[in-house]
Amino acid sequence: MIVYVKTQGARIVKEAGEEYERKYRLKASGIDVDDVAQRAANISDIELSQVLASGKQPKVVQARSLLCYWSTNELGISQPAISLSVARGRAIAVQNNY
Repeated sequence: MIVYVKTQGARIVKEAGEEYERKYRLKASGIDVDDVAQRAANISDIELSQVLASGKQPKVVQARSLLCYWSTNELGISQPAISLSVARGRAIAVQNNY
């Protein structure tokens, strides 16, 4: 029983370290929430402005869901920070007619 706990504890620590390294590599390579939003738009076959706008169309919801999931789980960005980034991205998209 004690061996299992130690082994499982070591596995959890190892997985946490690997997750931290992955997030660090993404950030170090310059990937940010704007890049993630563009990738989500491309996958969902919609414009970036649609990801940042309100709406409940299936493709928009899919892209927005990918954006939130990847931003929190892959980049380690907090949900409030995502909301601020989306608002900033929306303003940029409107200002530049994207």
